[in-house]
Amino acid sequence: MTLIVLGAFILLTQIGISWLSHSFVFGAGHAERPILSFLMLEGLAFIAYFATFEWLRRNSKETHSKSFLSLWIFVIAILCRVAYLPSNPIQETDPYRYLWDGETLLRGENPYALSPKEAFQTGEERGEISSPDMGAVFERINHPGIKTIYPPFAQILFALSQWITPWKLWGWKAMILVAELGILSLTVAILKRFDISKEWSLLYAWSPLVLKEFSNSLHLDVFVILFLTGMIYCLTRDWLVSAYGLLSLAALTKWFPVVLFPLLIAWTLPKQRRQTFLGVGLFLVLLVLFYLPFSGVGVSLFEGLGIFATSWRVNDGLFSLIHGSVSMLPVNNEWTHAMSRIIAGGIFSTAIVLVLHWLKRKEDLLSFCQASLVVLTFLFLLAPTGNPWYLTWIFPFLFFIPLRSLILLSGLIFLYYLDFYFTYQGKPHFFDLSRLVEYGIFYFFLGWELWTKNQQFPLLFRLRTKEPLLLGR
Repeated sequence: MTLIVLGAFILLTQIGISWLSHSFVFGAGHAERPILSFLMLEGLAFIAYFATFEWLRRNSKETHSKSFLSLWIFVIAILCRVAYLPSNPIQETDPYRYLWDGETLLRGENPYALSPKEAFQTGEERGEISSPDMGAVFERINHPGIKTIYPPFAQILFALSQWITPWKLWGWKAMILVAELGILSLTVAILKRFDISKEWSLLYAWSPLVLKEFSNSLHLDVFVILFLTGMIYCLTRDWLVSAYGLLSLAALTKWFPVVLFPLLIAWTLPKQRRQTFLGVGLFLVLLVLFYLPFSGVGVSLFEGLGIFATSWRVNDGLFSLIHGSVSMLPVNNEWTHAMSRIIAGGIFSTAIVLVLHWLKRKEDLLSFCQASLVVLTFLFLLAPTGNPWYLTWIFPFLFFIPLRSLILLSGLIFLYYLDFYFTYQGKPHFFDLSRLVEYGIFYFFLGWELWTKNQQFPLLFRLRTKEPLLLGR
């Protein structure tokens, strides 16, 4: 009964947010936007979500055989996503860049050659900008003077969306819904392979963060999550080469999964050397094959990505502390930015080395999934950009170390949207206090959690499995 009530309550909050989204009109009424009301609804949804998580931790053994609860979780998950179909993206414009890149590819042009601003000006000179919808999309593109940052497989997805519904988001929304159905199905299959209660799927299925950033904000990362979830499933079936292929597609959609490549090699090489070499070969060949058709633009291929990597700072956590410390040195701003990124990169590289050292002594798949969660968490916390949808990267692996602090962070990160509120109210400096609350509470609970678990990190939770999942078994 508890899950039924909490699930229904989460659904009502998502319906409310979808309705509220129509008050977020692009380019108008910034100061009057109901950002605080939106955050209140998200806060209520997260309280209910966290309550389901706590209930599940205490009752997972009892719920293991109750098929009705699994069906209820799935039904609520689908209804929440359907409720967002008519919504406006709240404080997000990224999907409009997707449409522009997709149209560029459909026209047979290279999306890495020109920025939208350059392409728009060139098109005007040729008399090709005749569609009002095209002009409306261009107006909504963030940083139109910067070339695209998205890898080749993402461009194919954008083109498919633009082909289905030209200059409209409906095709992209449908594709995301299909991708989420795939993620939910694969998640249940993975939990079954580990003999973990299927009700744990609600960690993803009912997450307010996942619902907002994928079903409303329509971020591309959902397809990366699909490929990573598929990778885990392939590993449970010993389909090693396919797992490497899916990891490559994930990296070709967004670059961050590349950090898992050395982990996968380190874990599989001692066990299945031949399959590992084939998998590594497939991973690299796919990267080359997908990038090759666009390589004619030379360095422009990675120009946008380079600007993003070296210039962006949004809602940063640990990076903010590093940057603040470096800024006290007698160096100019350019050196401060560069040195901060070098230090953060060094800390992250050290974390990967330590995780690899731990992982090489492990044989079971659970350990690889836990190591992946640790690395992706470090990546998020050390990155200069802490966009909320970046935290969704951990969800395929969160089942294997279900830390309360990470679950809590998925709710605290909604404070990111206060940046817009304070900016519209002419008080942008207040956001620094918001970030202090966001990350301060998280680190407090993370430290408490590690301490109370006797610092047995990263194996904080021993999940009940029939037997360890090993390659070749």
